Amino acid sequence: MAHKERLTRDNLVMPVIITEKHHEFPNYLVTTPMNSIVTETQRILESGISRIMIFGIPMKRNSEGSESWNPRGIIQRALRKIKNNFGDRVEVLTDLCVCQYNLSGQCGTSNAQGLGMNNDRSLFNIKRIALSHAEAGSD
Repeated sequence: MAHKERLTRDNLVMPVIITEKHHEFPNYLVTTPMNSIVTETQRILESGISRIMIFGIPMKRNSEGSESWNPRGIIQRALRKIKNNFGDRVEVLTDLCVCQYNLSGQCGTSNAQGLGMNNDRSLFNIKRIALSHAEAGSD
């Protein structure tokens, strides 16, 4: 006997791209300013979706992408706002990629020559990001 699978709102995760302030991006990229994250999360919860995955677009970038693990970074502040307002009513997932935080746009940390990835440094930085997200309330 075949088992039928159903797609319900419980299966969905809503992506939310957070910016420091309103930015004009192409029509295909919808962003949420930091000062609207509570309102946006409420809207998502009211639609019946209780899981979100947040992505951040920081104001500052550097070669290592250090804003990605900054305790006062965009994701960390958004996590605290969401969890302080909604607690366990919303499950918040986070992205550990540094492509929006570093100058190269790569998903890891570039080597000294800038021609490839420094895997050891990338893993070290990913650990720092994950710890900062967990401390800020990521699920």
